[in-house]
Amino acid sequence: MKKILVVGGGIVGITSAYFAKNNENKVILAELSDSLGGLLKSTCNEYGCFDYGTHIATKTGVKELDDFLFSDFNENNSYKFNIGRSGNFYKGKLSDISPFVNTNHLDISDYQQGCSELELANNKVGENLKETLINRYGDTFYQCIFKDFIYKNFGCDAQYLANECLPFFDMPRILAFDKELSRQKKLNKVLDEKIGFHGFTAGVDKFYPKKGGIGHWIKNLEAKLLNLNIDIKTKSSITQIEANSAGFLVHINDEILQVDELVWTLSSGLLNRFIDTGFSGIKPSFRKMAIYDFVFEKPLKTDSYYINVYDSHLLSNRITCYQNLQSTSEFYACSVEVLNEDYFDFESKIKYIEQELIKIGITEEGSKYSQCRIVKEGFPSLTVDTSSYLKKINSFYEENFSNITLLGRSSDKGFFMSELLVSAYHEVKKEHR
Repeated sequence: MKKILVVGGGIVGITSAYFAKNNENKVILAELSDSLGGLLKSTCNEYGCFDYGTHIATKTGVKELDDFLFSDFNENNSYKFNIGRSGNFYKGKLSDISPFVNTNHLDISDYQQGCSELELANNKVGENLKETLINRYGDTFYQCIFKDFIYKNFGCDAQYLANECLPFFDMPRILAFDKELSRQKKLNKVLDEKIGFHGFTAGVDKFYPKKGGIGHWIKNLEAKLLNLNIDIKTKSSITQIEANSAGFLVHINDEILQVDELVWTLSSGLLNRFIDTGFSGIKPSFRKMAIYDFVFEKPLKTDSYYINVYDSHLLSNRITCYQNLQSTSEFYACSVEVLNEDYFDFESKIKYIEQELIKIGITEEGSKYSQCRIVKEGFPSLTVDTSSYLKKINSFYEENFSNITLLGRSSDKGFFMSELLVSAYHEVKKEHR
């Protein structure tokens, strides 16, 4: 029998713990906070439920994995759809057709110059995010769109950021040309990778719970872990890890555990504090993040599930419209994510953010309820130096510890939730089949 410790109780840790468990293995899942889920949490009050991070659960295409993740979803308790309607706001205009920034809203001279550069540009990965964006879209679109937008969200110039930041905020694609010309351009493989459709296409099945927000999904998955007798330890702080011939001696709160294997779903930089690799570097910095929730008397004036706000002079970043996720409800609510500096007074800006919603065109009236929630975890600004440091650490553990499995975003095994879950499924299954 093996004793396996999974560190981190987010969706990747939950999935890892489930598939690490078999008749012979004892699995322990350790989470620092008082509940599982990471940012897949919801807070509820008399006005409704409001999520923190990811809102939509998306199938992965791996049957056994999807059976675990989604077997509890049905028509009675969840909304099911396969088209992710989303929009963007740029240059004072709302486009309910795509999450990608709509370059058609630029001044005509900048737009024409940008499209010319776009067609000539390559998709080569540069030394940093700035180089990669210019290689991908050309200098005009970089200067007009991405330069200030990136500074607004990451708090630094794109030349200091790692290329792993590209998938954030739907930056890998843009809207250009018109609907029909885009379809023709996408026949070119190079252009297809960086321009989007002017409309929605059907994809994989997606789900959103009818009650309890996305956090209800986590509660269902937690019940499956408990049914397998997986030992879930919340409020668990790891203070020491010692590698020995039998595996690892792990100090958790006042308890000392001898385990055979570690499945680490947190940043590998944290693991380096306990099992020294000999590498030193700069840990990721985090932007302070808040979520503003608003409930209105009348429906929002958009069909989008979420809207990316690319105008850099607005505080609003990403807007989630609950009424459209919950298609049969009268929950006329939205959440607005805002990133800023540590000293920024988020609580004082509720009315300001509400006015931005009116300016964007989502509503014409004031809210009947509003709140500001500070996200404890913050938002990572991954620099070039930090990315290089984490890759060295990852390589060290993979080369020297066959009984450590690194998963999650810092493992460099994916970005999107479905990618990370598929990676966790295959990695854990491979180790314990």
